[in-house]
Amino acid sequence: MALRTAGRYLAEATAVPEAFRDATAPTAFSAYRDTLDARPELIDPDGAIKSTWELSLDLLDRRGLTWARCLLGLISIFADAPLPYALLLQPQTLASEEAFAGLDGPSLWKHLRSMADFGLLDLPAPEDDAPPLLYLHPLIRAFNADHSLLPLAIRLLDRAAGADHTRDPHEAQRQPDWNVLAPHALHLARHAVNTNAADAHVEPTLAAALGAAVHHRDNGLFQQAHADIEFVRDAADRRWDGEHPVVQAAAHAHATTLRTMGRLREAEAGLREVVDVRRRTSGERHPATLAARHDLGAVLNSLTRRAEARAEFELVLRSRVELLGERHPVTLRTRHRLARVLFAQGAYPESLAEFDAVLAAQTEHADDPTTLTTRHHRARVLLAQGDAEGAKKEFEALLRDRRRVLGPEHPLVTTTRHNLALAFLALSQTTDAERELRAVLFDQQRIFGERHYYTFATRHELARAVFAQGHAEQAETEMALVLAAQREVLGDDHSYTLATRHTHAEILAAVGRTAEATAELAQVLARRTRTLGADHPQTRATHTVLHAIAPSTNDKA
Repeated sequence: MALRTAGRYLAEATAVPEAFRDATAPTAFSAYRDTLDARPELIDPDGAIKSTWELSLDLLDRRGLTWARCLLGLISIFADAPLPYALLLQPQTLASEEAFAGLDGPSLWKHLRSMADFGLLDLPAPEDDAPPLLYLHPLIRAFNADHSLLPLAIRLLDRAAGADHTRDPHEAQRQPDWNVLAPHALHLARHAVNTNAADAHVEPTLAAALGAAVHHRDNGLFQQAHADIEFVRDAADRRWDGEHPVVQAAAHAHATTLRTMGRLREAEAGLREVVDVRRRTSGERHPATLAARHDLGAVLNSLTRRAEARAEFELVLRSRVELLGERHPVTLRTRHRLARVLFAQGAYPESLAEFDAVLAAQTEHADDPTTLTTRHHRARVLLAQGDAEGAKKEFEALLRDRRRVLGPEHPLVTTTRHNLALAFLALSQTTDAERELRAVLFDQQRIFGERHYYTFATRHELARAVFAQGHAEQAETEMALVLAAQREVLGDDHSYTLATRHTHAEILAAVGRTAEATAELAQVLARRTRTLGADHPQTRATHTVLHAIAPSTNDKA
């Protein structure tokens, strides 16, 4: 790095016509080396590394680029990661600081280009659809960080994280910005907390760090997100009481992350606490209160408490329609969730109508992940209604789109592959189904872990695929293992547990264990009748199978 910096310096110095050169500036390597030797105060433990860029900064200063040294000190405060300079180095915010008074956009760009010419930083050409980035060598960062500029760095981050195009990490068009903002948000938050900065500086960094953690969670980095949120919660709890907005935001993010990790009962308890505090401190119709109730509804639906979930979503939807309008993305998000509850309750026509209405409002954002999610759940309704061919075509198209938009490793890609496999099963394409499910299971075990309910669901469907190919004993062994784990983690009344018990009973009947199968199906029928209702499609399916195996069975036994 020192040789490269020296070379860049000499190239710049000798490019100046001799008549215009600064007589004190070295223009040959021997003179450059003599200048380094004459300034021992710049020698550092690693040798004369620092002095190489100090000479470059001196030359920039003599050329009138007087903010170069201070700008390098500011850039060095940020994380050891690519810096989105167009997002973070806003000229107006910089110019409000005494050290950068008078700096404007053209001057800032001239400084960055000149510093790149001298090898102090790298400014590669921006990639398509990605924020432009600059890169700083770790040694330059370590020796030049000006920690007195931390408050300015925090203001710049706060402006970037709170800008209209970056405020919500959930929105698709904001994902590229958060990809590059996240490491800087987390770094500055830890720096501010570790140096015991003032509340006015810590609060915005913790809020931005939560945005980064939510971004990580939504992209499948669950363990990283959980650790980052725990850091924010601990830091906020040490400074403020339980009603402080950052404390509540961290508690909300923690609970929703627990839901994605499959820890549903903990998520419900956490969200109920957040809802109670939000209602008391902000009011029933505050956006933060409604957001917490929306997420509580999602947890209740995952816990198969459909009526409670539906009540939450209907309440939130009414408020959001009145406050934001029918077509606002946040309103559509709640309407989408309500449609999923209707699907879980077996109201397939009503659910399909809701999904169609949501999609009609999302037509301008075809590649938005929320639009793709609506398509995914609409295809699930088609499959449940018996249109396996239509569902298969939609899942195949959706799989291509999700891979293109989200990347092949995203958790939602595995979810689409799982449901495509279900369409294969419904069409008796069992080898295709098994191939897809084995690939999905491998990814889910890596992303979610062995005991996540998504992983259980895939193992259940894989056993079905094996059974459909005539390997009943192998399928029965696997189904029994899945069932034992589901009972322990999810409980006996969870819809996934009941689905596994139903399939397990079918396999038992196929291998001649009719009495066991009959007893198991009778119990599933009783539980589904109680939790879903007698007219739910899943209840009726259990009733049909039970009477096919044991026609004289009393439904109430």
